Amino acid sequence: MPIPSHIKRIVDRYLSGEATPEERAILDEWYRSFDDRFVEVHADVDDSLEQLRNRMHLRLVEALNSEDVVPMSARRFSWIRAAAALLLLAGLGLGIRMIWFGVDTDAVPPKIVHADERPLTPGTDRAWLRLADGSVVYLDSTAPGLLASEAGMRLEKKADGSIVYVSGQGISVQSGTMVFHEISTPRGGQYQVILSDGTHVWLNAETTLRFPVVFSGADRHVDLSGEAYFEVAKDQRRPFRVMTAGSLVEVFGTHFNVNAYADEAAVRTTLLEGRVGVRPSSGASGHTLRMLSPGQQASVKPDGTVRVEEQADTEEAIAWKNGRFHFNSADIRAIMRQIARWYDAEVVFEGNPELHFTGQITRRDEVSRVLQMMEMTGEVRFRIEGRKIIVYK
Repeated sequence: MPIPSHIKRIVDRYLSGEATPEERAILDEWYRSFDDRFVEVHADVDDSLEQLRNRMHLRLVEALNSEDVVPMSARRFSWIRAAAALLLLAGLGLGIRMIWFGVDTDAVPPKIVHADERPLTPGTDRAWLRLADGSVVYLDSTAPGLLASEAGMRLEKKADGSIVYVSGQGISVQSGTMVFHEISTPRGGQYQVILSDGTHVWLNAETTLRFPVVFSGADRHVDLSGEAYFEVAKDQRRPFRVMTAGSLVEVFGTHFNVNAYADEAAVRTTLLEGRVGVRPSSGASGHTLRMLSPGQQASVKPDGTVRVEEQADTEEAIAWKNGRFHFNSADIRAIMRQIARWYDAEVVFEGNPELHFTGQITRRDEVSRVLQMMEMTGEVRFRIEGRKIIVYK
């Protein structure tokens, strides 16, 4: 999708503040001919990525208006619609580097083949709760209010859809008896739960959290498979422990994310605030805790190897909680695993593409829009057949 030479000249004049009203109109019309988040800028552009960002910000900021601003973190620029339309395309070894900006637009639907009319829609708040007696409550189809009473706790569904455990009159249990509940999200689902100690947990798609209705004893212990973000209530006397199939995380009041999907290469714990210790869950006595500081990420591999990344991309780690896909030089297979969970899709690779992408987009978008963004590199194609996504060159 090469850029015409006269458009390149107008872009340069626009960025330098010298474009005439007529040239601005031509540029605007040209932008409109694309999905207005994506316009190709080839690798022969003289400016570096950061220089181009700075120039665009300085030259275009006067055109900002409230309905065109894309909310971003303090470390990122706000871009006007024209600036957000730029796709910076350059080779990165075996892959492609992309910058995606999630502007809500009426883009042209991607030309992806569907074998039937059933769309792969974005995930929603869906989960079920298994009570101590084995009965199941489907949370997304249950009205707000009291759901159950067990172990002296009331389980209530709030108006925002989350569930919370609060003290109340309920079923008493014998001293020392632990009553457990289990909350699970399906593929294409997410949910929130506030545990009896006040800990707030966000569950990503295809995730299960098992926990006691009332925490008793010397610690607070939960079991996790899948991915969850925790804001742990502080209790210096009783550490909070998250056990996965590959790691154990010991917490002392903090905010952190645990990615423990069975199909990932390692269990990753990313710390945003506070202090945690991480060690392999197998052979626990032979491993000491690796303490993390905010901004660090620990990866525990199946063989028990622990690697700590000193400066992790925390935005990428918790993007799902904030309603976004965020990729930082991510392998296409890792990207497609996220997409498969969120859209409840099956992914099939034809060939062995070795691509890496950097970018972000809202998880509210249809899957076809997400795939279109990667297709625009010209390095990969997608075909949708029912609930199956085929990846090919």
